Amino acid sequence: MKSLRAWSAVVLLAVAGCGGGGGGSSTVTDFCTQYAASMCGIANTCNIPTTTCTTYQLQQCMAFAQKATAGGVRVYTPGNTGNCLNQIKANYNGTAVIKPSALQAIDLACNYVFQGKAAQFTACTTQFDCAGATDGSIVCDTSGTGKVCAPKKTVNSGSTCGDPGEVCAQDSYCAANASGVELCAASANLGESCATVPCDHGTRCVNSVCAALAQQGETCTADSDCAATVPYCNTYANPPVCLPGLQFAFGAPSCSCIAQGMSCPMGTPTGAGGGGGHATGTAGAGGHATGTAGAGGGGTAGAGGGGTAGTAGTAGTAGAAGTAGTAGTAGAAGGAGGQGGDLLGLGGLGGV
Repeated sequence: MKSLRAWSAVVLLAVAGCGGGGGGSSTVTDFCTQYAASMCGIANTCNIPTTTCTTYQLQQCMAFAQKATAGGVRVYTPGNTGNCLNQIKANYNGTAVIKPSALQAIDLACNYVFQGKAAQFTACTTQFDCAGATDGSIVCDTSGTGKVCAPKKTVNSGSTCGDPGEVCAQDSYCAANASGVELCAASANLGESCATVPCDHGTRCVNSVCAALAQQGETCTADSDCAATVPYCNTYANPPVCLPGLQFAFGAPSCSCIAQGMSCPMGTPTGAGGGGGHATGTAGAGGHATGTAGAGGGGTAGAGGGGTAGTAGTAGTAGAAGTAGTAGTAGAAGGAGGQGGDLLGLGGLGGV
């Protein structure tokens, strides 16, 4: 599979759904009002007035809604709001440590509040243009000179990976051989060069060599740099460090950023989650090009390597997509990575 993606940057909307679960908010305004209320479960913990937070998050949600539907492909889909809202409520309560896996799930669910109707193997710009399943099993993949909606299919190392939707299994990536045939090749291991090949999921690339994953308090540039026990790269710290997850506390930058849009680290989305913005690849699956950058955030390549990180976007502006790697280079591993959203960043509505 050639490029695909989606995170990144901001989870956007979490508010949907009627108070409980599978229903749908009848209008975008209704949805965004509920979204803001759900996001601002952090207000008391942050010691920020709830009305201050909800006013800000309502503005963020409405702006996202307008931009997501501006191209005429994606439309507000009330039936997809319940999952988004429920996940926000479960995590943004002010006390939870929100792990990257939860931020990714929120991001995916909330992007699908605005879903397109593109059929399989027809043109798309993001997986959220595609009709059908909303669990990430339908991707927007490059095929030839364009992108098409396709079902994601994991293929093993040594197998061909050139058809739309094909993603290399963990610890392998898609690259062309001497004959130009695209095959899943093994990722680099600890101590091996990662100058042209992505590292496996248990290591990270440091000075062009695969090194051990960072432990708690050690510096990082993406969640994929961090050990499993501390899987979150906290961009609110300077420099960013690995922690168990995103958390809120009185005076914390995450509070002022997400609840008010103030004191946000450069390139950090300001909606749900905020500190994410990475276009992470699930399970480090290798694929073709890069994951696109998450909104507002710089978006790093999918776990296991991938294209060059997208440029950081200012709050409310999407980070630029990561550049595609040439065949056989580290850029080739972005694959199905970056579920987080072309318009969103992990867990944060920050920009489009």
